[in-house]
Amino acid sequence: MPSAGSTPITGSTSTTDGTLVSKRRKLTSVVWNDFDKIIEDGQDYAICKHCKGKLKADSKNGTKHLHVHIDRCMKRRNVDIRQQLLAVERKGHGKVQIGGFTFDQEISREKLARAIILHGYPLSIVDHVGFREFATSLQPLFKMVSHNTIKGYIMKIYEVEKDKMISYLEKLQSRVAITTDMWTSNQKKGYMAITVHYIDESWLLHHHIVRFVYVPPLHTKEVLSDVLMDFLLDWNMDRKVSTVTVDNCLSNDGMVNILVEKLSLSDSLLLNGKISHMRCAAHVLNLIVKEGLDVIEVEIEKICESVAYWSATPSRMEKFKDAARQLRIPCNKKLSLDCKTRWNSTYLMLSIAITYKDVFPRLKQREKYYMVMPSEEEWNMEKEICGRLKLFYNITELLSGRNYPTANTFFIKVCEIKEALYDWFICSNDVVKMMASSSTLLELNYDEQDPLSKFDLFVHSTIGESHTKSELDYYLEEFILPRNSNFDVLSWWKTNGLKYPTLQMIVRDIYVIPVSTVASESAFSTSGRVVSKHRSRLHPDTLETLIVARFLEARGMLEDALEVATDPDYRFDLAIQLSRLGTAKVCQSTSQIRDIDHLFLELPLVKDKLEEYINNMSIAGCWSQNAIQATYAWLKE
Repeated sequence: MPSAGSTPITGSTSTTDGTLVSKRRKLTSVVWNDFDKIIEDGQDYAICKHCKGKLKADSKNGTKHLHVHIDRCMKRRNVDIRQQLLAVERKGHGKVQIGGFTFDQEISREKLARAIILHGYPLSIVDHVGFREFATSLQPLFKMVSHNTIKGYIMKIYEVEKDKMISYLEKLQSRVAITTDMWTSNQKKGYMAITVHYIDESWLLHHHIVRFVYVPPLHTKEVLSDVLMDFLLDWNMDRKVSTVTVDNCLSNDGMVNILVEKLSLSDSLLLNGKISHMRCAAHVLNLIVKEGLDVIEVEIEKICESVAYWSATPSRMEKFKDAARQLRIPCNKKLSLDCKTRWNSTYLMLSIAITYKDVFPRLKQREKYYMVMPSEEEWNMEKEICGRLKLFYNITELLSGRNYPTANTFFIKVCEIKEALYDWFICSNDVVKMMASSSTLLELNYDEQDPLSKFDLFVHSTIGESHTKSELDYYLEEFILPRNSNFDVLSWWKTNGLKYPTLQMIVRDIYVIPVSTVASESAFSTSGRVVSKHRSRLHPDTLETLIVARFLEARGMLEDALEVATDPDYRFDLAIQLSRLGTAKVCQSTSQIRDIDHLFLELPLVKDKLEEYINNMSIAGCWSQNAIQATYAWLKE
């Protein structure tokens, strides 16, 4: 051991008696950060700074044994890491090891690409000076990539996720339903969004946007059917598709007819293709209601002009609020104009305006330029019509849901609408009766031939025979469960699959069928952000990659982040993003996140603000009708 008074000198060595010897070569190895070198009796020794252990330090011995000692030194392990000098060692292939941390350029670049996919950042973010400086401050060793390089990383991620989805769908034991819709960008380019719907082995309903493909003009039925058929063949789904849900228009009718004709060659369609064509229920209901509203077009126009007048300027809006306060009318909802092509916005405009119907006459006495005001009779008629339209509104919301089956409720809700229209038809109000008579739904009747005649023949042929009960017989003998708003039909079939295996397979193929195209419409809100007026030069392939990769990749990334997040506000934001992908649900309960799958909010406290925001988006044309209906359905869940 060295004497108490010996002190090593930088660049030199010392003896035990403190005498300075000739200056030697500088010690370059990082191991000397943890050792002092001394000379004792003419022999070089290394003294550990932590445990004061003494090891030989002759040049012929090297430094390997010193590294081994440092790795095993117990006292060194307890030293505060902030007091240590991190050793930098390059490993090659872009990897740099800093102490116990290994920095990998490839991993960081992939993380950056995934962030761009998830949050919709522009590809040019890698060229922004501020972002480059920020990244450098976090990790000086990170080498920022170019615009084209990061696009290459994004393409690679998309291809990997696409292959995973294709492989998964090929192994899926049930059928897959498809929804599709067209969207026109600000470049006047047409894109087809294709969404697949399936029920997995755990009996959870899923939907994924898998294609957002550019369709060159003209968008004829032949062109559209070719695009859809190419997708089915590329993804090996031509024998697994159950139905195709589209909007109700002639071009879609022709497209599906051509598609069914091609798919029928494989003899794999359900019921020989009789149910392959599903028309969007939300679109059909929109057409029905618009026909009825045409009857009271003049009255609606008066209310529309009144709303437009008092919401035109901030000063008029303040006058309107002051008048409402004087009449002790709660001013919770803001006046909103309707959009002529979206009947639900007309319903919202009427329902809000009716709550302020006493405010308009009061303002008429003060404002000489306010010329058009509905009469008391017109207000009463609008109130009755608005109350009757509530049924259509609620059913449209229900059938626009994406996170629960809708095929099992479709027929029941259509019957409810038809019964309501019959009640309208026989009521004493002539205007309501005229609205009901204009609906084509009243003309829907069964064929003259009894549709159950074949069933009667089957029953008659089995009389007197020893008939073995089938699964269906046993199922129909089940006790009827009491009605419960929280009843999960998919969970029931999951647990009862052992009793009814054949019926379970049938139900799995039927319940996956969506009755609206809302799922495909959800891609358009994303595409609108991606293809803004400042990013209108995106190549169609790049656009598809960014949109589809987000739906394929984002769910896993958000779930992983939510699982480890601790900050309540951050967890709330993650759960909201998951809910947009159909993972989280919103329920009317306490304001907290109970687990990864559900988000609980006090909706009554924020409902008015949400409805106002949604209606403003509708008026501005930022959201499509189906997107608005999907949002209301999401809130209703």
